[in-house]
Formats: sequence, structure tokens, C-alpha cells
Amino acid sequence: MEEIIIQEGSVCLRSVQELKRIRTEDFYQSLAARLGMQTPILPERTLFYGNLGERRVYCIHRPPEKAVISVKNSDDELREYALKLPHLYFFHRFVNAAFDELYVYCSGEKIRSGQDMLYHLPLNNLYQNGRVCLGSDLKFSLDGSDATKVLLVEQHFRGSAFNSDLESYRKEHTPASWSGYDPVEHWQELSAQPDFDPAGVDWRPHCCWSDAVNRIMED
Repeated sequence: MEEIIIQEGSVCLRSVQELKRIRTEDFYQSLAARLGMQTPILPERTLFYGNLGERRVYCIHRPPEKAVISVKNSDDELREYALKLPHLYFFHRFVNAAFDELYVYCSGEKIRSGQDMLYHLPLNNLYQNGRVCLGSDLKFSLDGSDATKVLLVEQHFRGSAFNSDLESYRKEHTPASWSGYDPVEHWQELSAQPDFDPAGVDWRPHCCWSDAVNRIMED
């Protein structure tokens, strides 16, 4: 095989012997293996995967949708609310092979940069830093691959009855424009309107994406 090299005002014609040809995909896989850069098979909708020592973090993106949320009030009365949700970001943290914690945030727009802001959801069962109160039983009942555990944790979160244990944090996370309303009641009223877009809500800011990842990795 011949190739022409034009460089520094001269043209060079030279003969090159092709020793081996492989697919680009195979080359990248081989390079990643040599550098220790291969990731595991990632769960569906994974936007980010990070590994630091014994800790692994998966961020799962869920696009805007309408979903039913169950809330239990202080009198143990259960109510269901149909809410239009913004973009949701679930951060699943594992320590060695075990699931450890779940953090959840929202955004009116899809995250595209490490400097993009993540926002709080005005739901119960969420601590000030976005960590979800899941109880201790779930962690010890999860079996299977990471992808399976991620799916089960999110199903548990979506299917849980949110209670009032962390009510003070929910008040801090309520959008300023919803002041004076019960946030979930008002959210449902807005969601019933055909033109309501959750991207237009002034959700309470938490921190930028890159800071959230670092905190979850190191906390």
C-alpha cells in the first residue's frame, strides 16, 4: 500500500506494508482493557457511571412523564396524586457489591454539562441533600445484578407511600411560587391543566451536576 505525505513544503511517496487490520470496535475494547477502563454492563437509561475505590455510582435519567405518587398524611390517610414530573435523576450508590444509598434530583431541562444545575423535588422522604429515606430492610433484600438492583430500588421509590417524617425538608424544597400551598396538592392541580409544563417551575436549586457527583462519591 502506498501513501502520500505532504509536510513542510515537500511531498513524500512511500510504500507501507499492512501487517494487520481489525474492526475499530475491537481496537477500542482492546485499548480499554489494557488501560483498565472497561465499565460493567450498564443499567438501562444510565447517564453516568463513576467508580472511586470501593464505591460505584450509577446515575439513571428518567424523562418527563405523568406518574401517580402515593402520600400518607399525619393521620395515616393515603392519597394518590397524578403529577407531571420534570426530568428526574436517580443516583444509585453501591459499596463493593452492596447497594448503599439512593439520591434523587430533578431539572426542567435535560442535563448536558457538569455545570448544569440539579434541583430539589418537594416530596417527603427526601433529606436536605437529596438522599432518599428508604429504610434499612430494602438494602438487605436486594439480589441479582447491579442493573436488577437499580430497577428494584426505583420501583420501590415510585411505589412507596411517602410519609411526613421529613416534612421540614419538603418545606425547604417547595418552589417559592408555591408558597402558601400544600406542594403536592398544588402540583396535582397544575398537572391537571393541559398546558402545564414542569420545566417552567422555579424548582429549588441544589448544586451543579459535578458537585453532586463528587459529594455522593465522597460522602
